[in-house]
Amino acid sequence: AACVTGIDMIDASLFSIYPNPVNDIVNIVYDKPVTQVSVINMLGQTVLQKDMNTTHASVDLTTLPSGGYFIHILVDDAFSTVRVIKQ
Repeated sequence: AACVTGIDMIDASLFSIYPNPVNDIVNIVYDKPVTQVSVINMLGQTVLQKDMNTTHASVDLTTLPSGGYFIHILVDDAFSTVRVIKQ
């Protein structure tokens, strides 16, 4: 297996992501500032990307069609991916 250095996984249990399922705004709360949030559809395409520097990030999913998405959260050099359902 390949070893990737410099990228760490963040334990998803350290995040608070709500609401899920989401209608419009999804909130991401973490104890360190979130650097970037990407929303990826089930085809693996990035449909939304937002640079930020906040411990309480909000991402507006209003314009996206209903379905499943992955929210990719970057904090410095670490990341986590969480699945959400858009209603």
